[in-house]
Amino acid sequence: MRILIVGAGIGGLTLAGLLRRHGQNATVIERAPDFTNTGYMLGIYPLGGRVLHALGLHEQYVAESQVTRTYSLWNSRGRHVKDYSFEDFAAEYGPYQMLSRGKLIELLLLSLGETEARTGTTVESLTQRNAEVQVRFRGGEEENFDLVVAADGMFSSTRAMVFGETPLRRTGWGGWIWWSDAEIEERDTVSEYWSTGSFLGVYPTLDRAGVFLGGPNANLQDADEQTMMSFAEEHFGHAEGVAPAVISSPKPERFYWELLDVRSPEWTKGRVVLLGDAAAGFLPTAGIGASVAMESAAALADELSRSDAKYVPLALTKFVKRRKRRVESAQSNSRSLARLMLTSSRATTIARDVLMRFYTMEQALKPIRKIMDEPL
Repeated sequence: MRILIVGAGIGGLTLAGLLRRHGQNATVIERAPDFTNTGYMLGIYPLGGRVLHALGLHEQYVAESQVTRTYSLWNSRGRHVKDYSFEDFAAEYGPYQMLSRGKLIELLLLSLGETEARTGTTVESLTQRNAEVQVRFRGGEEENFDLVVAADGMFSSTRAMVFGETPLRRTGWGGWIWWSDAEIEERDTVSEYWSTGSFLGVYPTLDRAGVFLGGPNANLQDADEQTMMSFAEEHFGHAEGVAPAVISSPKPERFYWELLDVRSPEWTKGRVVLLGDAAAGFLPTAGIGASVAMESAAALADELSRSDAKYVPLALTKFVKRRKRRVESAQSNSRSLARLMLTSSRATTIARDVLMRFYTMEQALKPIRKIMDEPL
């Protein structure tokens, strides 16, 4: 089959590597000019990590990532609420591991082999006829494909071309992300501070920690570094734990992430299919989006391995039946957590601080356990 994958992110590269294992060499295109600006930290649950076994990358992944053994929660006063252990979950399913997105992209690129990957390339138009997709690239070149996989992210232009505009679901919150070189003794611990009108997360990888400072967009989105620092000091300068160290660490580069998601009503039309964030983009609240994208790529590669060019539409229909409900269930869990975590109401914050003292890791991971237990 002639397969075009639009977007060299986690879902797209995972799919390309798995297709190569099945004897299919796809063409991968990426709008960015190179892979030097590939994002910050992310967590991988075993539903995503196990896909790396199929790519022959699991040992390298383990060596390049930090196992998270504890989730530490801090309240609106900066006081410690509770530590939640991942140990029981890890013993049953496998560990939750933190690494930089750039490192994961580097590993996935190793799986491509002779697969063609073009950077600085975008699609100008798609036309479906005569059991193929005619693709015009920006610059005027045209090629025909049996299948186009839109893996170009939350703001997918390919999705818009094929399905029309899909509304984004905005939370009204966002945050600044940066890398901190602050000394963190417990590198196997993720720490989050849930406050009123603010949020701070500290996510250690092997060599440094990713930091997310969040709040309403109106307070943070256009903030210069001095204003951002004043916001951080006001909300977390008095806190216990790692917060004071990471907010005072140098921030040579920072990036603003608006907290929103998207859910496409349709995933496939003819010989075009959506994958990863293009189909259902996740809020980062449950830390599961990358893992779900990798698992979806594995399911799509599996269906395509039992098809040929003639029956691509059938393979895509079967893929959607396998994945859509499962993915949207995980996305809904991330939305529910966002409603709990992101609040500007002092009364809600106080009630939440009390509630979280009685909340167990078993309850928190129940939706993810359900996904792990269900057949793929």
